Amino acid sequence: MTMKTLFILRHAKSSWAQPGVADIERPLNGRGRKQCEMLQSWMQQQGIAPARVVASISARTRETVARIAPALGEASIDYVEAIYAGSVDTYLSEIWATKVESLLLVGHNPTCDELVRYLATPGSLEATTLAVQGYPTSALSILKFDGAWSALGRSSAELTNFVTAKSLETT
Repeated sequence: MTMKTLFILRHAKSSWAQPGVADIERPLNGRGRKQCEMLQSWMQQQGIAPARVVASISARTRETVARIAPALGEASIDYVEAIYAGSVDTYLSEIWATKVESLLLVGHNPTCDELVRYLATPGSLEATTLAVQGYPTSALSILKFDGAWSALGRSSAELTNFVTAKSLETT
């Protein structure tokens, strides 16, 4: 088996400014657009280019993906309705079905947070940071896993990096 890389990204900061706009239609706000700019730049600097992207159908996840697109290279992008209000099991089903070596999953909280905590081995590099900080908007977890995607489960992946917009502002 070859090493798999799973990137889990929570969408960037969205706007609550427009009363009556359905949750699924909320766009990014100015801060969210800035978060995307910093994240996209960092991903390019790190050479992060997943082969596939699976994202929620919400406006804020679509806009997040569009704004980090320069870092995504030739990745295929799929917008999946089930990710919008999906559980950890829903997200895992999408991961298990993938055929590529590196996957970026762009979703929502609390599921992104719950999924990383479920998958990460105890003592993973950034696990303490995650426990203290929570999973803010634009947070990106990088997990490494040696095996078939279908074998990915509880405490089976090493959390090798956890990046937040706040941490990128200080670099």
